[in-house]
Amino acid sequence: MIRFEQVQVSEVMRDDALCIPADACICDAVQVIVHASPDWYPVIDSAGLFCGVVTLHDLLRRFFPMVEDGVYPDIRALLAEKVSDLISREYPPVSPQDNIRDVIVIMMKKNHSSLPVLNEGVYVGMVRLHEIARLLPCTIE
Repeated sequence: MIRFEQVQVSEVMRDDALCIPADACICDAVQVIVHASPDWYPVIDSAGLFCGVVTLHDLLRRFFPMVEDGVYPDIRALLAEKVSDLISREYPPVSPQDNIRDVIVIMMKKNHSSLPVLNEGVYVGMVRLHEIARLLPCTIE
């Protein structure tokens, strides 16, 4: 029987997620996000260090804010803004050495289906409940 506290994040994480540079314009981020399917995308700086994540929800909220008095945002100006202006830090990073049991607890508390994986501040992948769930048949005696 596999025990979740004995399985490390590195054993189930994905390392194929697209990263978005922090200095990319929102228009570039939209192009990446609409052609893929994760809930969020890691944002990295020019040194490759993790800054946070940007979600489709963040982008849509920026384009469709609560409109007051019939005043709508200037779409051209929004598209020129930097991704770094939209970064969310609501997705706590985990380490490749963390055990899956602890990661599941974090995911359940935060209501997230995936979390970024960092190694000394550098984004190295994501761990998703989908991959963790694949271990479930192995845990049944």
